[in-house]
Amino acid sequence: MKKQGEIMRVWTMIMGTGLLVLCGSIELYPYSVKTHRELSRRAVLTSQLSDFLRDQLDISEGVGSEIALGTTIVEFVQAGSENEDNTPRYCNHFHNPLLPWSEAQLLVDVPIPSRFPIQFACVNTNNHSSLLWGQRPELQPAGNSFVWQDARRTFLEALTTNDQVERVELLTRSFETLGHLIHLVQDAAQPAHTRNDPHLPFFAPFEEFVEKVRKNDRDLFDSLTANPSFDSSLLSLHSPAPIPIANLIDRTDSRQQEAAPSAGFIQGLAEYSNANFLSRDTVFEDFQFPRKESLGEGVRAPNGRIYYPKISEGEVMDHFVGRSFFYKLSFAFPPELAYVLDDRVFEDYASLLLPRAIGYSAGLLDYFFRGRMKLTVTDLESTNGGITAARVTLANRTPGQVSGIGTLVATVLSEGKVVAVSQQQTVALTDIEQEVAFDFSHNPIPVDAGDLFLTVVYRGPLGLEADAVMVGGIELFPSVFVLGLLSDRSFGLFGLGSGGTVIRTLPLPGDFPMTTSDLYHTGITSSGNSLYLHQVTRFTRLLKVWELSWLTGEVIRSSPRIPHPIELGNFWSGLAFVDGYLYVPGCCVPITLGGREDHTHILLKMDPVTFVISDICRVTNGTHRLAIRSFGGENGRLFAHLNGSDPNFSLPLIPPSIVEIDPDSCETGRFFDPDLDFFDHQGLVTGLAFDGTSLLVSAPREEEPNLIVQMDPDTEEIVEEWPLDFRPLDISAGPGQ
Repeated sequence: MKKQGEIMRVWTMIMGTGLLVLCGSIELYPYSVKTHRELSRRAVLTSQLSDFLRDQLDISEGVGSEIALGTTIVEFVQAGSENEDNTPRYCNHFHNPLLPWSEAQLLVDVPIPSRFPIQFACVNTNNHSSLLWGQRPELQPAGNSFVWQDARRTFLEALTTNDQVERVELLTRSFETLGHLIHLVQDAAQPAHTRNDPHLPFFAPFEEFVEKVRKNDRDLFDSLTANPSFDSSLLSLHSPAPIPIANLIDRTDSRQQEAAPSAGFIQGLAEYSNANFLSRDTVFEDFQFPRKESLGEGVRAPNGRIYYPKISEGEVMDHFVGRSFFYKLSFAFPPELAYVLDDRVFEDYASLLLPRAIGYSAGLLDYFFRGRMKLTVTDLESTNGGITAARVTLANRTPGQVSGIGTLVATVLSEGKVVAVSQQQTVALTDIEQEVAFDFSHNPIPVDAGDLFLTVVYRGPLGLEADAVMVGGIELFPSVFVLGLLSDRSFGLFGLGSGGTVIRTLPLPGDFPMTTSDLYHTGITSSGNSLYLHQVTRFTRLLKVWELSWLTGEVIRSSPRIPHPIELGNFWSGLAFVDGYLYVPGCCVPITLGGREDHTHILLKMDPVTFVISDICRVTNGTHRLAIRSFGGENGRLFAHLNGSDPNFSLPLIPPSIVEIDPDSCETGRFFDPDLDFFDHQGLVTGLAFDGTSLLVSAPREEEPNLIVQMDPDTEEIVEEWPLDFRPLDISAGPGQ
């Protein structure tokens, strides 16, 4: 019977070759290139790649970011996946998991008659297993190689070059290469590719079914590809291959006795699809599994055909194989003619194979970008030429992956473009934090650049991969500046990195009053690379504003001491830079509330260059007197912390809260009262800033430590708390915000 099947396969290929002579092309049919593009897109979106790009490389739009020629990252991955099917690369997309890898390639022994004036591209001895094809550079043509090592090399070079054009070219090549690699994973989810079944055009029914559904029935396609499935522990298991991604296709490199099929996830896709599914020319022949003994009783479907369910030995499904017209004559025909694999069968197959094709592809992407480092900038050294050194505390934080002796390079980006690269150094990287000094003296970081972002690139062992690349990223500018009071009662400006670590300490201007009586009459804010500091003397009510360099604290310009235009009451802390203007709080102006005269706070709108006050507006909600304790703003939004109303007045009391204020009209919007233990009537919240996304609240507490709390202003949820070892007075989002 096997001989009969082989004869039928030979003549099928001969007839297919004859048809192709007329058509003028020859190729094996995997999923169509458009199906591969769609599977790859879904794999990218399923993966954690967008989070990695945003958090570690400061690529804010993630995989949707256009990095070259108006093309997004996900589109570069898709292009690589599509181009992997170019001639004759597709000859290397097969892998029989029951054979040693060196013999697991497509084996075609078809005697095509010499009268056919065309040679079938893959009928030769140069085919390679897809598993080896993706990891062995010597198997691929020079200059057109897309193996794992190529992806690693181009990614490393992209992150460590100081040439922006080269950086973009290398990044695109790296993403394209990953597209080529996930194509190989997806092909392992095709039974024909794992059962040595060279399928030709017009004879590739499963692939044709998938493409037909993709084009014509998007609801069904979405249903078939829903819930991508993968177990990442598969890649933590040892593999005979240099790179454990081999496990995505096949875990063993030896001649295997066919074991009972499994529906589990701790197996390669080739092992899974080979043992659990049939292909057109391997219906119950050539392989022990799947076998007829795993079938249940046939059931006639509405279309009149009898379908046999698979009820044991691995995956189970309702429509595993159908009965053909020749079923009753099966004694005279090979099994492939007695049974049929039609669209109803392929729908059941696709519902199991496509989610794994997407999930395993996403698993490859996540494995490539799995490395995580904890970074904290602890100090910056500078000269007039720029920042010459950065001290960074770092540690490996990749779950379950041990690192070792490798090289480190730090790269600094400004608005996404590389501006400085450090000297390379060798470090034993572990999960224990250590401080590393990165030398930029040969290529100083420009202090006038905006939105600086530091990436640290490690090359070395990581888990089972001997030559991996791991990346950590962090804002280089302090994310928060705090005007604070030390234990010796001296003032200072402290630039904080993530977690509240002080990475920059700046002196205050020489003419800044250092008296405790003026403690609550100051404010700090930032714009671009400048810090703005203001102070109002308590008794003489003289206002002064300084513009400072965020890096050195040097005074760029300052206003003269000018009388505050409002003569009544006290003055409070807080300074904000919104829509090109400085906003300074003051108190108080008369206002009629509840039929009686009261007083409320005002905002002074000031030009940040000339320091001329251009407008004054009252802050009120029409019912209560509102006392501003501190405030901050960015991107057209202004938030203020209120002390609440004076309980000695008869008006209803507003508890301490945060309110959003329109910076033009001074009209109040939504009030909210965060669930903070220090948010009480003692007015302990002394600073508030808004970085365009989060509210930052500085708060000295009766007990240690003092805190900065990061909050979402829209959900009112606390995102993070940073402990401080000094008393915060006022706060600003960092420069470049």
